[in-house]
Amino acid sequence: MTKTELIEILESEEKETVEENGEQKEVLKSDIFLKTINKRIAEEKKLIYPEGLRIVERFLGALFTDQMIILSGPPGTGKTSLPFAIADVIGAEKPILIPVQPNWTDNQDLMGYYNPVKNNNAGGYTTTPFLDAILKALQPENRDKLFFVVLDEMNLAHIEYYFSTMLSIMESEDKIIRLYSERLQTENCEVPSEIVLPDNLQIIGTLNMDETTKGISPKVIDRSYILEIPGEIGKDKDLDKEDKVLKVHDYPDEKFREWIKEELELTPSFRLLSHYDLMKNRRFMDVDDFVVGKILPMIHDKNYESIPVLVDCKISNEKIDRMTVQQDENGVKLDFWGTD
Repeated sequence: MTKTELIEILESEEKETVEENGEQKEVLKSDIFLKTINKRIAEEKKLIYPEGLRIVERFLGALFTDQMIILSGPPGTGKTSLPFAIADVIGAEKPILIPVQPNWTDNQDLMGYYNPVKNNNAGGYTTTPFLDAILKALQPENRDKLFFVVLDEMNLAHIEYYFSTMLSIMESEDKIIRLYSERLQTENCEVPSEIVLPDNLQIIGTLNMDETTKGISPKVIDRSYILEIPGEIGKDKDLDKEDKVLKVHDYPDEKFREWIKEELELTPSFRLLSHYDLMKNRRFMDVDDFVVGKILPMIHDKNYESIPVLVDCKISNEKIDRMTVQQDENGVKLDFWGTD
């Protein structure tokens, strides 16, 4: 399945008649598709998430943000398994798993390097699994296939050290990756000096937050969609999947921007607002999905007079409850990254 085919299904407004509890009912085909995906992942892959958290829906929606997807959460919550499960059930290629090493310090660890003594001193390029995945996705016979590359435990090393160049490329208009000087390219070098980051390849990272890992910077957060898979959801949390959700394209721009500034006391960046404008065109994305994946991760050790309550955002409010680091007569301190 291609990205185009997937988005056509998710944004389809076609309905289908189904039988529920002995009654005929018209249901969106996209809802049937998502229900089927969730069911197969639960039954075949044994990955069961609280339905109200919309884990699978948010992952599929994040595929169309043109940003890296970061899966966070405690060990054992299925962060690495989720991309493999989704790829299998939607017909994407098997994900390519790349364990990040603690000694990664620059772009060469991710993308490889030009080696002048390779091929009997004729010169050549030493590739990496990450670059091999890009080259594979670029092959003409693979352009209609969807590829996932999973950087496992990506914050074992400083993400900015080895991934900063790729972050810039992902945001550029031409998406050109310059691997080495064009004048060094010879017929012996199988890797071209320039390639284009393919749109049929999705970069996914998983991370843990403990004493063995590095922190994640605002720059990385601003250029990623964060999907948290919590270890435990309180039984008293009201996350009813049947509740009406508010779509991004239904939310007034001015209200949304004022809401971010007044309720969360954050100043939205130009990049964030551009991303919000992009998501307004995605029928299946909720305001809650956007807030919990793009805005709440910006909150790090921030003080408030009281705990913010966000209208129409149950997943975000549940996360805010778990973000509480300290609460006393002076107010409350919240930290997205300081909780499970």
